[in-house]
Amino acid sequence: MVPSIASANGTDTSTVSGTLNPTITVDSPQTIAIPLSAGSNTTTPQKVTVTTNTNGWSLSVSDTSNDEKDGKMSRESDGTDLYSVLEIRGGDLTSGYYPLSSSQTIKGTGSVGTTEITDVIFRQTVSATAGSGTYSITLTFTATPGS
Repeated sequence: MVPSIASANGTDTSTVSGTLNPTITVDSPQTIAIPLSAGSNTTTPQKVTVTTNTNGWSLSVSDTSNDEKDGKMSRESDGTDLYSVLEIRGGDLTSGYYPLSSSQTIKGTGSVGTTEITDVIFRQTVSATAGSGTYSITLTFTATPGS
């Protein structure tokens, strides 16, 4: 004779846990065109979008090009820099243009969700003696999570 199970009413508890780390994505224009001529030149307003699940984040922009990282646009044919530093305005930078010779914080404290900064404008002053050619600079937008 095979013994039978009399009862199967036992219970057990499992706890499932996980950690959701702060996540931030930044969407900025891939290429920004600025028509250059002698004098002060500006771009049309650009949009930078930040999507995050954390409060207190900040967004900065800096020159990460392959040359001196001095905020100056360089002629693509030979690396000659324009005399004046590229400048930025927008986001929290509302009282004028700020030089990209150092990192600039365009949003100091952001909140959870999607934030669109739609008023980012670049300004480049060009001297009358600047050599002709195509000039460019590589900028990086960096979002840092809050604490």
